[in-house]
Amino acid sequence: MNGMRIIGWVVLMLAGGVLVGCTAQSKMVSLRPLDTDLRPYTSMVVSVEPLVTEDVEKEIAALESLIVAKVEEVGVFEDVQVGSAEDSTEGTLLVKVTITEIKKVSEGQRFWLGAFAGRATMTTEVLFMVAVSRQTLGSYSITGESGGTGFSGGTGHAIDKTATGIADVIAKNYRR
Repeated sequence: MNGMRIIGWVVLMLAGGVLVGCTAQSKMVSLRPLDTDLRPYTSMVVSVEPLVTEDVEKEIAALESLIVAKVEEVGVFEDVQVGSAEDSTEGTLLVKVTITEIKKVSEGQRFWLGAFAGRATMTTEVLFMVAVSRQTLGSYSITGESGGTGFSGGTGHAIDKTATGIADVIAKNYRR
């Protein structure tokens, strides 16, 4: 009986380690660090475009909406919206996001294949620019990933982690 208890604990610890080690995450590589204080910018416009061959219209809409929501949570801009630089005025930060890679994992794939479906990923290049002059303030490569276990999500989690990474850059560069 004692041996069975030990085996049970070992299995539980291994399973816990796998689940913890395979959580969703975002990875950020600074291409040109944003070292500008963002306080002078009162509004932000986000623009997302694809550089991939897959149909990503649904993913673009989800990413735009999540970026707006997460940046609004940071609470540093009076106005955050989806648009283009043409709609911008002085004091607007343009965040131009280009989707450079995507690996989709649907809910069906996750259900039927579990961990064998792999991680959903979305890699983006993010430019932070002065909207009016188009001067680049900084750039990053941000990748969002879903977890890699049978209990992890799919493409939606990768999109969420990408948006979180973008909001984190803004939060870190808004000096209070």
